[in-house]
Amino acid sequence: MPSIKSENSTQDVAIEWDESDIWVDEQDPDVKHCRRCVVDGVTVTVGDCVCILNADAPGDKQHEKCFIGRVEEIHDNAADDGELSAVVAWYWRPHEIPRRMWKLLPSPGGAGPREVYMNTSRCSLEARTVAVETIFKKCEVVTLP
Repeated sequence: MPSIKSENSTQDVAIEWDESDIWVDEQDPDVKHCRRCVVDGVTVTVGDCVCILNADAPGDKQHEKCFIGRVEEIHDNAADDGELSAVVAWYWRPHEIPRRMWKLLPSPGGAGPREVYMNTSRCSLEARTVAVETIFKKCEVVTLP
């Protein structure tokens, strides 16, 4: 399993993926895709829900104020920066939801502290792409009917 030491992070993050699990993008040969990778010992697979560091939060609050996303794709773009990235579908915590959208919630203002809502707005691919080194653990999101 090849290993990458991230150069963009303030801390050393070990990233690995299985060479046998990689395929090249048919439309862009500089892009390699994989189904799973290992980020500092955490195996991240397409479909997993993950906690993503919030760089805007103070250092001691980055984990507590993390973002939540579901991994839709993992890829490495050699033509860009060669950094392994993940495309995610975002989940919002109640305090992240724009006020204009509160009326759409099933229980406005009554959400629990661990409740999240899937962001179904059309985000650009760039807005949904994160460096895999910012993923620090997996989490469980339960979908209710």
